[in-house]
Amino acid sequence: MGAWLALQNIGETMRFEKKCHKSSLSDQDIKDAEEVVVSIPRDLMNLYRQKNGGIPSRGIFIAENGDEYLLDYLFPIPEVRLEPANQNIVKVNLALKQQHLIPDDNLAFGSDPGGNYFSIDRSDNSIWYHPMDMWEEDRSPQENQKSTMEKLSESFPAFLHALAEQ
Repeated sequence: MGAWLALQNIGETMRFEKKCHKSSLSDQDIKDAEEVVVSIPRDLMNLYRQKNGGIPSRGIFIAENGDEYLLDYLFPIPEVRLEPANQNIVKVNLALKQQHLIPDDNLAFGSDPGGNYFSIDRSDNSIWYHPMDMWEEDRSPQENQKSTMEKLSESFPAFLHALAEQ
């Protein structure tokens, strides 16, 4: 319960330099997206209910080893009454799954400026980074995923709390 309340507070205080959509998501928008991407974890959905995508003002994640990762863009959930964003959570995940670029249990929710992805593992809510420029042609998608994916955080709330100003 404490993590959920903390996540609510982050959603209320997390600023976006550019928001994708000003309106709030409807239940139908969420249902339509989940019909395609299967499910959106509750912690991530809590943020989407407050901020439906955009460029976060706090987007730098510093890993324990000192590596920095920039969450440059949070993919929005498409809204029926608005023009869909070029990159939204449905379009991106359909493309990634079709090409087997991320595991089936993961849901991409954002990207960095270089076209690499951030995802949440739906089985345990851990956060992963997917560099797209390290794939080797002679390996299977599963082998490439295993060798390139980097675990950033044990949970979505912990990931959000760790984000620093850009």
